[in-house]
Amino acid sequence: MKIETIGLDNGEQRILMVFDETKDNTQNVEIDEYLASQELEPKRTYKETRDGKDYKIYYFGSCYLDGHMEKLNLIAN
Repeated sequence: MKIETIGLDNGEQRILMVFDETKDNTQNVEIDEYLASQELEPKRTYKETRDGKDYKIYYFGSCYLDGHMEKLNLIAN
């Protein structure tokens, strides 16, 4: 799983959590467990194909994840 940050023209940011659907990864489970334990839900969840690989994407506004990014980055790395 990797975390991508998208900067918008108005100065806001969007956070994408990109999960490789082809990997059985405990990291993905840890992220889901952490989000559930903190009652955090993505604004959108969708599938995307990049370079021929399928990914599950969680889309968040950055304000929604304030105070959680350090922990999420630790899990992601």
